[in-house]
Amino acid sequence: MADEPAVDAALATKDGGLLRGTWRKVTFALVTGILTFASGAWELGNKALDNFQNRSTVVVLNDLALRALERGEYAAAEGFLSTAITITPSSVRPIETRAALKTLQLVAAQYKAGDAVPDDIVEQLEEVGLSRDEANFCIAVCTYSKGGTPEVRKRAEGYLSAITDAEPRLALLKRSRLAGQVLLPQIGEQTPLYDRSTIVNRVKQLLAELDERLPKINGTSGETIQAGFFSTNRKNEDKAFIDGIRREVFTIRTLVEGESLKIACIKNPNAVPANGQEQQLLVKLQEARESVPVKSPLAESIGEQIVNYSNPNPQTAADALPATSTAAENSLESLRSIAVKAKQAGKWAEARKTLGDVVTKAKGADSETLYKTYFNLALIAEYHENNLDQAEEYFTKAEEIRSRLKIADPSLPNTFGYFWYKRARDTHDAGARKVYAEKSRIQLQKALAINPGYSKSINTLDGLQRLLESPRGKGESAS
Repeated sequence: MADEPAVDAALATKDGGLLRGTWRKVTFALVTGILTFASGAWELGNKALDNFQNRSTVVVLNDLALRALERGEYAAAEGFLSTAITITPSSVRPIETRAALKTLQLVAAQYKAGDAVPDDIVEQLEEVGLSRDEANFCIAVCTYSKGGTPEVRKRAEGYLSAITDAEPRLALLKRSRLAGQVLLPQIGEQTPLYDRSTIVNRVKQLLAELDERLPKINGTSGETIQAGFFSTNRKNEDKAFIDGIRREVFTIRTLVEGESLKIACIKNPNAVPANGQEQQLLVKLQEARESVPVKSPLAESIGEQIVNYSNPNPQTAADALPATSTAAENSLESLRSIAVKAKQAGKWAEARKTLGDVVTKAKGADSETLYKTYFNLALIAEYHENNLDQAEEYFTKAEEIRSRLKIADPSLPNTFGYFWYKRARDTHDAGARKVYAEKSRIQLQKALAINPGYSKSINTLDGLQRLLESPRGKGESAS
């Protein structure tokens, strides 16, 4: 009996130990369960966050692809879409956008190869999700970016004109692209005055419509009509878009200013622009060129105007040379001055005949007067008779005399270089373009050898380089 308290104490200790062990197991199980739940919740939360971020990334990539489609940059669009589909293979919007891209790439290839484009191409784009306005816009971009001929630009104009004003973004793009990418690039050196004036007046009307719509779009809360793929309601994107349109408007307005000056000069060839007007325009054109893509049709138009206004009135170049001094020279110079007055009065046939008399009386003897006479004959043949072969012959004779007499006059080789530049620009034969470009370069470098700072030749050389680097210069403008 003496051992009973010890036994009771041992049992009590054992029961307490058992109790404590049970609670320890329960507590451990509870803690483990809580930790497992928390870990699972954390993992699920991370997965949800990853999915959300992936969806957001895909949306951004799809939007970037759509913006690339707007610009006709199909390789960039393909890159954005490939990344988006890699992140989320089952995402519907990138798949739809890629379907539109594939259709547009097919159309671009057909335009480039000169193959027939299906009549129902707009309907095909509607089937993959684009609105009709978006389809017409994309085909227009595809058209004017693949060719520079009047026929191609007319086709692009038709697609742009078919776009309604249902969606504000496309309403602005329609006007800016029609003005800057389709209408203005149609104006060339030989564009008749009536056609030139018609295009300029039409562009002025489009600029007025852009000015009217821009404040309204910019002043809204960012809401737009959701008409299709290209619609947007994000304020930041809207602001960037509007800023881009405003830069385009500035560029187009600068080009119109230049064309208006050109029209005034054509209407009155003897009129002299206001002091510094052409130089101020050149500065604005240089500024405008910095704000547009290097190889865009708009940049090409700006570069062309820079070259044109660097050589504002080549027909007066031969008349601005210093007078001669010997008696024999003065006799021929007096006869030449009669021809110059006839030319300034618009009596081109009379001027040409009198200049021919100067050549006859000179009897082939080198002189500054004979040099200037051939210079004038070349300009009449080019600008008023459109006889380029005859103009080339006269330019060559004038240049030979200048070289033999060592006349330090950069205007003749510059004008001869400009003559070849225009031929390189206007030909559709890639081989002929290279030949004309090299002849232009040789003459322009002669002018710069006489006067290294001669801005006319510097700008024309720059325009020549841009021409050769453009898709048209590389023979990629087939339509």
